[in-house]
Amino acid sequence: MRTVFTSIFITLIALTGSLEVDAQLFRNFEAEADRMFENQRYYEASLLYERLLTGEVASAEKLAPYRPGRGPKVTPSDDEYDRVVYKLAQSLRLYKNYGGAIDWYAKVLNNEEYPLAKFYHAVCLRAAGRYEEALEAYKNFLEGYDDHGQYRTLSEKEMLNCEFGMEQLAREQVDEITKAGPDINEGGGNYASVIHSDDRVIITSTRYMANVKGTLGKFNFNNVYRVDWTDSGLSSPELYGVPFKQEFHQGTVAFSPDRQTMFLTRWQGNASGVKNCYIYVSRFESGEWTEPQKLSSGVNMDGYRSFHPYVTPDGKYFLFASDRPGGQGGSDIWYSEIQINGEPGDPINLGSTVNTDGDDESPYFDTNTGKLYFSSNGRVGMGGFDVYESTGTIGNFSAPQNLGYPINSSRDDLHFTPADPEAHTGFISSDRESVCCLELYSFVRGNLKFAVSGDITDCDDASSALEGVDVKLVNASTSAVIAQQTTGPDGSYFFDLDGSVTSYKLLLNKDGYFTKEHAFQLQENATRSDTVEVALCLKEVEVDKPIVISNIYYDFDKATLRPESKLVLDSLANVLRLNPNMVVEMSAHTDAIGTEAYNQDLSQRRAQSCVDYLISVGIPADKLIAMGYGESRPVAPNTNPDGTDNPEGRQMNRRTEFKVVRTLDE
Repeated sequence: MRTVFTSIFITLIALTGSLEVDAQLFRNFEAEADRMFENQRYYEASLLYERLLTGEVASAEKLAPYRPGRGPKVTPSDDEYDRVVYKLAQSLRLYKNYGGAIDWYAKVLNNEEYPLAKFYHAVCLRAAGRYEEALEAYKNFLEGYDDHGQYRTLSEKEMLNCEFGMEQLAREQVDEITKAGPDINEGGGNYASVIHSDDRVIITSTRYMANVKGTLGKFNFNNVYRVDWTDSGLSSPELYGVPFKQEFHQGTVAFSPDRQTMFLTRWQGNASGVKNCYIYVSRFESGEWTEPQKLSSGVNMDGYRSFHPYVTPDGKYFLFASDRPGGQGGSDIWYSEIQINGEPGDPINLGSTVNTDGDDESPYFDTNTGKLYFSSNGRVGMGGFDVYESTGTIGNFSAPQNLGYPINSSRDDLHFTPADPEAHTGFISSDRESVCCLELYSFVRGNLKFAVSGDITDCDDASSALEGVDVKLVNASTSAVIAQQTTGPDGSYFFDLDGSVTSYKLLLNKDGYFTKEHAFQLQENATRSDTVEVALCLKEVEVDKPIVISNIYYDFDKATLRPESKLVLDSLANVLRLNPNMVVEMSAHTDAIGTEAYNQDLSQRRAQSCVDYLISVGIPADKLIAMGYGESRPVAPNTNPDGTDNPEGRQMNRRTEFKVVRTLDE
């Protein structure tokens, strides 16, 4: 990578010595970008094409290695502009920056010199998950494209992918996928997980290696890493200790059942041009891994790639991917019986039921369950590589089924690695959120979990956790108590929920506090696990302490309750039902407008209206006392110090209160 940066740096210095440049410099600059494109250095080519068009590059992070110099300040002709725009779009697409390529392709859609711009524009829209737009784009391409060759065939297949993708996104989701944290997904690719043991996962990573013997310092290099796996998650990867050679990338490993033999892939080149891609074997001897040795020509056919090794749990079969002759199309999945010496025998193609005319890779086969998982870009799916499941035995598998969204996405999804026999949980590698590389994700399939949790505090002191609160989880539809617990010193509670029940209530009770009820619901047809957070507080019962009831309104100069006041009293009635041992006083107060006798009478009638309503909704009359206090208990001045009217104070004085007079267990 350092060599690449140095090369680009020198090139730009040489090409940008002055802002006064001519068309020849434009062509020279373009030629240098073309050279990089032809050498499959698409990322670097895109930077030069973009700078050639704009004088800058779109992303600030791209500028760092190329900061000195700018693109030529020349206004190109329309033909020159469109030519470079198309090549920029091609560069972005080929290093999988589909989102960046979309807008550049859009600039040349109507230029007849670039008839495939419409096709590649549609490809990028699909890769970005914009299925409806992609479907229309493919239709537009086919309407103006008379050739019945590969691009028509690819477009027709991609249109099926778009329709499938839209169906998947619209259906009820029962799976969940989570991207591993930045400690795992750091600096390029992190992929091809293998569960080594209950507490260890092996991955392949291109993270930078600093000051490692046998390297030239920091550089981007695929290698094998170990990750500790605990209940709290995955640790930061560490080199696994497999000997490596600087001229070869290595990774995508597989282990024998006793974990004493490791198969791994070594290759040269990059994602744009892989060569010398073969499978090697290393053995764990005297506490360390031996120098990997290339497998025989039966597995590694000269001139063809062999990669993605896998060993079945019973140790009988070796599966791998290869683009050797004799397959169904691109790369196929092959299998060999493992010989007595621990190495694979002659390979056999897994057959046309599994393999396609596209690429079929990253096999995982559990001989105990008969489940085969693999990735393919040769079938109808969501786009790119999708994960498929097939059932059977070696040489006899059922028609593969797409695992659907969100296991699959519009991008590449490979290396499906179950962590349990039923494949409910595990890991997968995907570039769905990456511009360049596969990243590691975990998944949970068909196993949605719901819960409710929260903290209970004192309503008058939010920092005071309440211990000893009896919390009942109730089915709101049947009133059946589902579970019950008592809060500890931290005042917290937690209940697992049944996803088939959507309406719940929490019933809280503690001596010396008002009993409280809180209703909540789960989302119907939920598509992912969820924990409902419900923080609650309890109000301490203080005998003879009035509590103002807000929003109790009466008709003007009358004791008649307004409809909205009855809704408030309904809530109070519920509190009283939950606290049947209390005798409460309902009191009404007025301001000082009018005579004292009149205000006393009005307040008594209003208090009685509240009591009468509460009795009408089922609260026993012997638990209620109506008291009118008129203007005798103001909480604010009715007039200002200078004798003028104080409307705000009078409004505060016009109030309805309730207070606990006594409890029946006293």
